[in-house]
Amino acid sequence: MKSFVDTIERIRQQNRERFLQLESNEHETVSHWQATFLADVLLTLMPLSVVIYIPSLWLSLKEGLAVVAIVDTIAVLILQLIYFHKTMAIKTRKQFLLISLFFLGVVLLYYLGWSGPGLVYLIGFSAFSTLIYSKKAGYITLFINILMLLILALISALTFSSNPMINNMKPEAIITVGLNFIILNLILVATISSLIKGLHKKIESESDFKQKLLNEMVLHQKAREQAEESDKLKSAFLANMSHEIRTPMNGILGFVELLKGKELSGSKQKEYIEIIESSGERLLTLLNNLIDISKIEAGLMEIHLSETNINEVLDFTFAFFKPMMEKKQLLFTLEQKLAVEDSIVITDKEKIYAIFTNLVKNAYKYTHKGEIRFGCIRKNSHLMLYVKDTGIGVSEKRQKAIFERFIQADIADRGNYQGAGLGLSITKAYVELLGGKIEVRSSENQGSEFIVHVPFEQKS
Repeated sequence: MKSFVDTIERIRQQNRERFLQLESNEHETVSHWQATFLADVLLTLMPLSVVIYIPSLWLSLKEGLAVVAIVDTIAVLILQLIYFHKTMAIKTRKQFLLISLFFLGVVLLYYLGWSGPGLVYLIGFSAFSTLIYSKKAGYITLFINILMLLILALISALTFSSNPMINNMKPEAIITVGLNFIILNLILVATISSLIKGLHKKIESESDFKQKLLNEMVLHQKAREQAEESDKLKSAFLANMSHEIRTPMNGILGFVELLKGKELSGSKQKEYIEIIESSGERLLTLLNNLIDISKIEAGLMEIHLSETNINEVLDFTFAFFKPMMEKKQLLFTLEQKLAVEDSIVITDKEKIYAIFTNLVKNAYKYTHKGEIRFGCIRKNSHLMLYVKDTGIGVSEKRQKAIFERFIQADIADRGNYQGAGLGLSITKAYVELLGGKIEVRSSENQGSEFIVHVPFEQKS
C-alpha cells in the first residue's frame, strides 16, 4: 500500500513540475499555485473521465441521446488533449477546460433536466473560473450561467415537444431550482474568492519575508567579503609599511656609518648627506601621512578657515616641485592661475596646499616621460583645482579603489613605486572636509587628470 501511495505521489510531483515548467515561473505566486492546482485537477480528471465515459456513453446511446454521447466524447478527448499535450500553454489549457465544462453542462441540463449532472458541471464552470483565473472571472461565468439558464428555459418553453427541463414541473418549482442554483453558485464564487485573496496575502507575506532574508544574506555576504578584503588590504598595508619604514631608516643608518670614514672626500660627504636628507624626508612624509590618516579615521581632523591667496599656493607648489621634475626630465607647467582680484578667498590654506601637493606627487610618481600640468579655475562659488599628467594611467575598474585607504592603483605593482598608498585617500578626505568632491579621468597608458571642486567663502 505504501509503495502504491509513493508511486502516486511521485507521479503527482512530476506532473506538477511539468506544468510549472510550462508556466516558467520561478517564484511562489498565486499564478504558480493556480498552475499547480490545475495540474492536480487534470491528473485526477484524466483517468476519472475515462472510467465515467464508458457507462455514460452506453446509457446515452440506450436512451437515444446521441447529442449527449457526442458531447461526452468530445469532452473526454479535449480533457486528454489538455493533459497530454506537451507544449500547450497553461492559459490555453485553462480555456479548454472551462469551455468543456460549460458546454457539457448546457447539453446535459437541456437533455437530462434538473435532475441530471448538468447543474454540477455549470457550478464547476464558475468555481474553476474563480480558482484558476480570478474573482472577476468567477462573477463573469456566474452571469453567463444565469443568462444560459434563462435562454434554456425560454427554448424549452417554446419547444412543443416535452423537454426534461420543464416536463411535469410547475413554473414555481423551476424558478426555485434556478434561484437555488444561482445562490449556491454565488456562495461558491464568493467563498473561493475569499480563499484566493487570503492565499495571495499569505504568498505575498512569505515572498516579502524571503526577499528580506535574501537581502540580509546578500548584505552579510558583502560585509564578510568587505571584511576579508579589509583584512587583506591591511595585511598588505602593514607589510608595505615595514618596507617603507625600513628602507629610509636603512639609508639613514647606512650612510651615517659611511660618513664616519676618515678618508671621505668632500663630494662624497655631500652626496651621503643628501641621501640621508632624502631618506629623512621620505620617512617624515610617511609619518605625517600616518598621523593624518589616523586623525581622519578618528574624526579629529579639523578645518581652519583663513584668507588664502590661491596664486601663492600655486606658485609655491610649482617652485617646490620644479627641481624634481627637471631631474626626471619632465615638463612641469603651472597652466592657469586666478586673476589677481579673484585669488584671495576664505578657505583652509593648508588643506588646499596638501591637495595640490599630494596630486602633483602622485602624478610625479607614475609619470616617467612627458609632462605634468596643473592649475586652478574659479567657477562662481567653487574653485576647480586640476592636475594632468601623461603617466601610466588608471584602469576604469580601479578608479574608485585608488581613493580608498591603504590602496595603490594595483596592489601587485606596489613594489615598483614608493609610498604607502595613503596620498589620494588623504586628499579625498580633505576635499570632503572642505565640502567638495574629487574625480579622476584616466585610462591605462593614456595619462590621468584629477579634478577637485571645492567651495570657498568670498572675502568681505
